Amino acid sequence: MKLEALLGHLFVVGGRSLSSKPPGALVQVAPRRAHRTRENDTLFVLITPAGQAQVSASFYENLAKVASENYFKSRVGVTGALREAFNAINAAIQEQNQKQATDYRAGALLMVKRGEEIFLARSGTTLCVSRQAGQYVTFPDDPDMINLMPLGSQTNPVLEFAHYALQANDMFVLGDAGLAVVTDEMLQKATGTGDINQVLEVLEKAVQRQAFASVVQFVGPDGAPAPAAPSQPIVTTATPEPHPEIRSEVIPTMESVPASPIEPTPMASGEFPDAAPVVSEIAPPSDPAGLETGEEVPLRPESPIRSDVPSKESEQLGVPRTLVVTVLMLISNALAGIARATNAALDRILPEPEEGRRDGKVVPMNVVALIAIVVPTIIAIIVVGLVLSERDTTNFEQYRTDAVSAVEEARTFGQDTNGDAKTGLELWNIALTLTRRAYNEDPEDSEIREMLIEAQNNIDRYDRVRRVQVTKLREFGENADLRGPIISANTVDIYTLDKARGAVFHDTMDSSGTNIIQERDIAVIQRGMRVREFTVANLVDIEWIGNDGGADQDNALAALDENGLLITYNPTFPPATGIQLVKPPTWNRPVAIALWRQNFYILDAGANQIWRYEPVDGAYSEQPSEYFVGSERPNLTGAVDFAIDDQGSIYILFGDGSLEKYRGGQAETFDWFNAPVDGFTNGRALFIDNNPISYSLYVVDRVHQGVYKVSFGGEVNDGYKPANQLNAFDNLTGVAVDSSRGYARMYVLSGNSLYLISP
Repeated sequence: MKLEALLGHLFVVGGRSLSSKPPGALVQVAPRRAHRTRENDTLFVLITPAGQAQVSASFYENLAKVASENYFKSRVGVTGALREAFNAINAAIQEQNQKQATDYRAGALLMVKRGEEIFLARSGTTLCVSRQAGQYVTFPDDPDMINLMPLGSQTNPVLEFAHYALQANDMFVLGDAGLAVVTDEMLQKATGTGDINQVLEVLEKAVQRQAFASVVQFVGPDGAPAPAAPSQPIVTTATPEPHPEIRSEVIPTMESVPASPIEPTPMASGEFPDAAPVVSEIAPPSDPAGLETGEEVPLRPESPIRSDVPSKESEQLGVPRTLVVTVLMLISNALAGIARATNAALDRILPEPEEGRRDGKVVPMNVVALIAIVVPTIIAIIVVGLVLSERDTTNFEQYRTDAVSAVEEARTFGQDTNGDAKTGLELWNIALTLTRRAYNEDPEDSEIREMLIEAQNNIDRYDRVRRVQVTKLREFGENADLRGPIISANTVDIYTLDKARGAVFHDTMDSSGTNIIQERDIAVIQRGMRVREFTVANLVDIEWIGNDGGADQDNALAALDENGLLITYNPTFPPATGIQLVKPPTWNRPVAIALWRQNFYILDAGANQIWRYEPVDGAYSEQPSEYFVGSERPNLTGAVDFAIDDQGSIYILFGDGSLEKYRGGQAETFDWFNAPVDGFTNGRALFIDNNPISYSLYVVDRVHQGVYKVSFGGEVNDGYKPANQLNAFDNLTGVAVDSSRGYARMYVLSGNSLYLISP
């Protein structure tokens, strides 16, 4: 896909909009000295204010430069490189604070374009709102969870990651806390305009005292949707006619960028450079890198290998090689026809000499002319064919040499018993990238195929996962945001919450739990529906409630909305009904619910509390008690899910992949053992199997695109990734396990689909 990136900036200080760009905004294509895994990336940086200290413009500019330098010198995958960039920013802030006795803080949003993919990472109070394929998307998913610890405040920065497919006309708005105070309705209106100038106008009117923001829109030529194209088009630079209200400049391509990153413009404290939005074409890279790309690669020798991958050199001509050969044949035939026609014309214009006149001593003129035309043409065709063949061979051999070298380096390092596991993982990621590039040149080369399998298997070993067969049970609507699933006591009814639609769906499985025999598209609980005298608001979470609880129904599905309405649905006694819980004064942002015995628990991340409702006369009719008491309470800002084991211990999962354990409100030690070598970094869901036979925790980590089975002592016993539908777990959001049949069946939510992992 051939896309151009239009870049505009919003810079509001003291309620006044400035024409210059925010000092922490930077766009950088790969410099010549960038590592080969980075050579086709484009990095968008926005460093944002945080804390109370007054900071000069150069502070933000230098941090943006630090981010760019460290990202492009990294040797690991995109996510790892982004993490290294954030670590470098954090270290630079802390070093300056120590040297100058300051207390500087900052937030940061980093976005990487790689081919038809976008990778995002954030820290501090930052927000990205986007319009993707016509849909409004926010990062983080829940804008109320925007607050992360700012950079510079602790040794290890708190980060969140996102990964999206990129399409023509997608728009991304990277912003700070000033953007976060703009209403969701206004942000949807702004991004819905589809025009970068109108977005800036709407946001300029909507922000209050201060805002840093960058607006990036990826468009096809002349702003039209990009047509389908080979995966590796020519790297060119085009400058569309800029909007009269936006000054523009061209982002240099990979071939023209200077040898070192762009130096910031020197300035005095408080001054801001006069900068302009950027208009540029950013071409996709020739090869993706790292596991996070989600590209399908063979995992076993018998796995199908794509044979229709065009070679790089032929794609640099704008077409696959097979098409080049076909065109050359057509040209050759056409030239032969032209030669024949020319010969006939010359016969009429320049007839042969009369018979008997210098016979055998004069070459006919038409023959001379024909030779003058045809011979150079034939030579040209032969030369072009040889050059194409040689170029293809040269590219493959070079890529093959690089791949073999990288694989050998990773193998050698792995034989060192003292070798660092993280370095080993990075080396295999590099080997995978280079081997995949050679494989794209020649998918039939058996050695490359074997090295590709070897690299992927070693990465899986470092990630502590094994490949399993997955079965798609059903799909939900486009752009679904799924939670759950919840399996009923009879083990055949399964419920799924789509937060995007504010709806709960009920499906029925067969007695084996391996197939859905009745799929229902009508929601049993829906945002906006009337339940008694109440109206259902945005739904938070769902759970199964058994006997003797305090809800309106027993043995039913329970759902909670953001206003404290507890809705229950029993398929035997429809429709749904509910009760209004008594909300505590500090009720803020509930994110998950759980039940333990008769008590109903709500994790309120905004209030740093877990509310506990106990039934009184068979109903949750009283004010809840606080699970955490006293002056020292945990920070639950980044909490995403929780679960309760059979003994009453509570486990809380955080978005950064950490997990905390509490008993009776008191913290207990919980450490990971035998986890992925780079740790869990993006926790999304937590499930506890309280069956005594299979007693385990199940953790969903989106960065590793895996589901992990963990003991209650923190040891990772198993990890699961797809073997047959390789992209199935790209967007994991939930997991549930049914071990009632004596073995575990795992139901996994990812993207808009429900999958089954069978034993």
